Amino acid sequence: MGADPWLLLLTGIMLAFGLVMVYSASWDVSWRLTLDPSALFRRQLTNMLIALIACAIAYRFPLRWLKGLALPMIVVAMLTLLSVLLINAGGGPRRSFLEGSVQPSEMAKLIVIIYLAVWMESKGERISEWGYGFLPLMVIIGIVGGLILLQPDLSAVLTVGVVALVMFYLAGARASQSFVVTLGSGLVGFLLVRVTTTGRERRCGWLDLVALRFAVRLNGMTSLALTKLDVLSEFEEIPVCVRYRLRDGAETSDFPAHQSDFHSASPVYETLPGWREPLDAVEDIEGLPAPARRYVEFVEREAEVEVNLIGTGAERERVLMPRGLEALALRA
Repeated sequence: MGADPWLLLLTGIMLAFGLVMVYSASWDVSWRLTLDPSALFRRQLTNMLIALIACAIAYRFPLRWLKGLALPMIVVAMLTLLSVLLINAGGGPRRSFLEGSVQPSEMAKLIVIIYLAVWMESKGERISEWGYGFLPLMVIIGIVGGLILLQPDLSAVLTVGVVALVMFYLAGARASQSFVVTLGSGLVGFLLVRVTTTGRERRCGWLDLVALRFAVRLNGMTSLALTKLDVLSEFEEIPVCVRYRLRDGAETSDFPAHQSDFHSASPVYETLPGWREPLDAVEDIEGLPAPARRYVEFVEREAEVEVNLIGTGAERERVLMPRGLEALALRA
């Protein structure tokens, strides 16, 4: 059976579009890292060519061999997913080996597709039976999805689940089975979005005025939205980074031009007094505690741009406009 020309054409269009997006998004970073705007693009292009060669080899791979390898491959995928959890058992996200170079969940996506294709073919018309086709499929997806979820990697879980559902439907599943799976998947997905966390420790990072000034100049900002000011209410003192100390000991208030200087730089803080009182009930700028107002004024002065929105609480209504709505509209 020959290759599908329309599928090849669509794949080629998507690859070309992806390469354009990669260059558009990476040329500036590539210039700052290597002084070559196309370095990251060429690396991506090389990876794409390697992937195309791998696809060509896989296309020539005998199907009967692939059928024989499907079961060992899914077992290896499950063991690898379990291994990444055990090896990275110290807390935080547990998704990869070798400092992010190898992600078992990405490998599992492809292997699940191969295994389910072989498994569903072996079931034939009995795939629609609840005990013979439906329940075993749920067990397989449950094990793989559960191992991925423990990492946690919600996007990979959703990918595996959606692909399995589509394959099951195309293989001959009943409408009632598809409805049960869709309803159950939607409920589980909703619960996961509500309760799943990344596992990373959360901490309050101090404002970096050096980077902010650089962003203001680079983007031509005319006003700032200072969000989550209420988060700082817990602190007696609030450090703010006003300069960088470079590796030679010199201090600069300008953003380093070279990546190596930036990586070796350490922040120089100026400490401002905190206010230690909630801001949820504040209705206008005059209602802010004096230290909070001084903090906002300090940011404006150092960043050389006005702060026209100040977030003071979790609700959408907890926003102050120091200069009124008209000033905000003029700056838009």
